[in-house]
Amino acid sequence: MTDDHIYRVMDRDKWINDIVRAIKGMSLDHLDKNTKRRVISESKKYYWNAPYLYRYGEDGVLRKCVPEQEREEILRKCHSSEYGGH
Repeated sequence: MTDDHIYRVMDRDKWINDIVRAIKGMSLDHLDKNTKRRVISESKKYYWNAPYLYRYGEDGVLRKCVPEQEREEILRKCHSSEYGGH
């Protein structure tokens, strides 16, 4: 795994708010018991530095999580620009 790829949180955008709440120690009472346990466990892999969320990869590298609405623009710039190499 190389450091030059964009880390993408797949299908987890709906979880981001709950993960941030768990990191901050805020209430997760709106979740059922099993979901709350899963969110708390998953939040240990993340680091919150407002307004950005980072995730520790399996290789120990901290990567910025990119919201879904920003992904297309990032990919377009990386692939379509003069320096994109495509």
